[in-house]
Amino acid sequence: VGGPIKKDKLFFFFNYEYMNQVQAYTVQPSLPSVAGLAGNFGSPYVGKTLSFRLDYRLDTKTSLFVRYSHDGNSSFGPKNGGLPSNWLRNVNWSDQSILGATTALKPTLVNDFRFTYAFWSNRNLFPNSSDCPGCLGLDGPQISFYGIGGGFEVGDTSNATQGRDLRRFTWQDSLSWQKGSHRMKFGGLFEHAP
Repeated sequence: VGGPIKKDKLFFFFNYEYMNQVQAYTVQPSLPSVAGLAGNFGSPYVGKTLSFRLDYRLDTKTSLFVRYSHDGNSSFGPKNGGLPSNWLRNVNWSDQSILGATTALKPTLVNDFRFTYAFWSNRNLFPNSSDCPGCLGLDGPQISFYGIGGGFEVGDTSNATQGRDLRRFTWQDSLSWQKGSHRMKFGGLFEHAP
């Protein structure tokens, strides 16, 4: 959805997307001793994204915009191919905001400034009873079977739990200069990522 709020001055855009996906994943152990544990299991993914943007024409020389975008998703799926009790539940939350200003200093000289803030939170978690009700090995230690032809695992994966929270602050400015048929661009970028 988008359009003018104030004719030739202020515009908006909004977008929302939702995905609810379930795929089947086949577990087929290559080890004869655990071949009886083969089966088909659901591996769901749910994702929601949205973006909102405003564009504002300050005057004949300067245009401003601001945008916010979000991506939130979660999935439950295999790490190496063992039973679902050894899979990962992955949860992501990502936000990005940006502010921009473009100014025509002269017909041949344009300055472009951007400030961006980005945040990403990620969690790799053990499965719970809603992810795989009655799963063999759920909430138990990771047990690995190895032999000719490969391996097979059940129980809480050694790859969980993990979490990270990342933030980025970015300032960027560039100056474009048109001289005859040549265009030159100068600028700089500074990013702070604690």
